[in-house]
Amino acid sequence: MRTLAVRDKRAAVTVKSPSPRRSRGGLTTARWKQKFLRALKKTPSVKHACLAAGIARSTAYRQREDDGAFAEKWDSAVAESVDEIERAAFQKAAAGDPQLIMFLLKSHRRDVYGDVSKLNIDTRLCGFVEVPPKEDRPP
Repeated sequence: MRTLAVRDKRAAVTVKSPSPRRSRGGLTTARWKQKFLRALKKTPSVKHACLAAGIARSTAYRQREDDGAFAEKWDSAVAESVDEIERAAFQKAAAGDPQLIMFLLKSHRRDVYGDVSKLNIDTRLCGFVEVPPKEDRPP
């Protein structure tokens, strides 16, 4: 709290008004949150966003826990950043990167391009299912 002196013609009155909260680096909480979210939109790294805002990771996570609106903005910033990375990956894949093409197809069309393994078990059996050991084949 800071004290402001207000002078009346008859008497001096002291009024208390809240002072803006400042972090160690001298930034107000609102200011470092802006810097943090801006950095998080560029890259989805909390470590790098904290460095950009000049705060400790524990400060960011504490504010995330205490401030629901900040937590929502945080999630939105990360989603926006990942969207941008995904856009860049699609462009690179379209340019002919075969590994990236397969990765993106597997992640977005898992039912068609994903790894498939099925195991059917007849539940009418009483007992256990024995899976034979994998055979070692010479190269």
